[in-house]
Amino acid sequence: MKTKFAILLLFQLLFIGNSFSQDFAPIGATWYFPETFSFSGDIGVVTFSSIGDTIIQNKQAKIVYKDTWTCYGEAKDYYFHQSNDSIYKYVPSTDTFELSFIFNAAVGDQWIINELPEFDSDSMECTVDSISFIHLPPSDSLRVQHVTLRPFDINGNLFPNGYPNRIIEKIGFSIALTAPFESICDVNREKDIRCYEDNQSGLINFSAVDCLLTSTEAIDKENAINIFPNPTTNSITLAHQLLTIKQIEIFNVQGQKMATIKSGFEQLDFSNYPNGIYILKIVTTEKILSKKIVIEK
Repeated sequence: MKTKFAILLLFQLLFIGNSFSQDFAPIGATWYFPETFSFSGDIGVVTFSSIGDTIIQNKQAKIVYKDTWTCYGEAKDYYFHQSNDSIYKYVPSTDTFELSFIFNAAVGDQWIINELPEFDSDSMECTVDSISFIHLPPSDSLRVQHVTLRPFDINGNLFPNGYPNRIIEKIGFSIALTAPFESICDVNREKDIRCYEDNQSGLINFSAVDCLLTSTEAIDKENAINIFPNPTTNSITLAHQLLTIKQIEIFNVQGQKMATIKSGFEQLDFSNYPNGIYILKIVTTEKILSKKIVIEK
């Protein structure tokens, strides 16, 4: 497996790695992820719960139980070891602890995640693109790394396109705790984290809905991107509040990419497009969304 760290990251590990004091997965901690059902469109809830401590390879490890099987791994116990600001996941098939995330990583830092050897997946490169903060009342905040995950193919080459994700301080990846990248999958999978709670921080709700809500209508409203007019003759307007758009790709119904737009997302011009149905692939800092538009002149 490949191991790759940026120079700045090495500097941090050598000189300031001990500055991170957050306890990952304290006993009783619970993560709540919405679960999308591939064919029915239904919404469920996937939870991870820290249920105990154990020793593996003379290392202290937290036992985190996942309650539902999804594309990102089966329902079972997972084991995480913390070393300063770095979190490692135990992989039974290789009897190794593999690096998952680094809470103190800075913009530009990179590392390799050997995430799924038990499912014949090699590894992926994680790159920190930017840093932001989630402000919690009354005065706390959580540091957030906005990252891009790029898988390696069977020949050891990086795929050209990456998948956006977030690493939230003390919580971990915001999409899929155990296999955090937006791959194409034909079964149910976790989406962006809805809630987290432990005895130190209490309940943190990252959305406007209940942690255990399974109403697709309420969840759609939570992160809605409204497009109007649709159908349209010349242009469309995108209205959204909770998402930060990075780029938009336009595809026709044959799957051909027509354009990539990297700015000016509020209004898109379709005056030069013929009548028909088009798909917008909207890449945000948290997730990838698809919207259908119709052009009728």
